[in-house]
Amino acid sequence: MKTVKIHYFAGCKTIEEVKTLYRKLAKELHPDKATGNVQAMQDLNNEYTFVCAIIAQGANLGSQETEMEILKAEAYRAAIEKIINLDGLHIELIGTWIWVSGNQRSFA
Repeated sequence: MKTVKIHYFAGCKTIEEVKTLYRKLAKELHPDKATGNVQAMQDLNNEYTFVCAIIAQGANLGSQETEMEILKAEAYRAAIEKIINLDGLHIELIGTWIWVSGNQRSFA
């Protein structure tokens, strides 16, 4: 089993903190950006999944609730990855919602 080293999310205590930081880091590390690359994005994704699972498991949830939190975190990651590099969009977290504003017409 591969060990995941906690680098990006070391100070995060909640899944919401992890999601917020993930969104910020994905903008910087995505391979389509000058500051990013494939390996950095893969490392970020692996750590994101691992940390969300650890937090969900430590939240005194039942096994089904823990699994649901992990699945929601994965769905969030997938959604952010699809839109993170579209120019002209502003992405915000509002509770469990991903709010996208900005120039959406060019993507319709």
